Amino acid sequence: MMRKIYIPYIIFALIILLIPVFIHSYYYLGVLIQAGYFSLICMGLSLVMGYAGQISLGHAAFFGLGGYASAILTGGHGWCPWLAMIVARIISGVLAWLIGKPSSKLKGPYLAMATLALNEIVVTLITVSYTHLRAHETVLDLVCRLLLEKKKTQANKHYSPIQSKQHNTID
Repeated sequence: MMRKIYIPYIIFALIILLIPVFIHSYYYLGVLIQAGYFSLICMGLSLVMGYAGQISLGHAAFFGLGGYASAILTGGHGWCPWLAMIVARIISGVLAWLIGKPSSKLKGPYLAMATLALNEIVVTLITVSYTHLRAHETVLDLVCRLLLEKKKTQANKHYSPIQSKQHNTID
């Protein structure tokens, strides 16, 4: 009787694995891959919201962190895509555990606000790092560089009126 339960799952897995053999269009394969990604996100959100009854708006943050980590490892550092996906999953999972441990004590609207804030923090970090990162620079290097630039501009603000004419010239 247990074997009859697994047969539909095995057939479904075989169909999914054979799709690239029959579909040769990169567009359709891309659409199917994105549908698979989004269905995994929906299943995770259904698990948290449906079964646990908690409102979590931070799923997109961990999805984005995993994708961003994979893109940096493959594009920026030349890693194998399969290895980069595994490492990105580990990074995203560890961050989810580190953030989820204290967040699990929150209930109701507080959990929703915390996960929404987490999502906005991740979006801001990715946006800032994407627009300001130089080649082969990590986010930590970016933060240090921006802090040093801020200190330099603050140090230049403290000058005497005699020096102000020299520093106010436009380059």
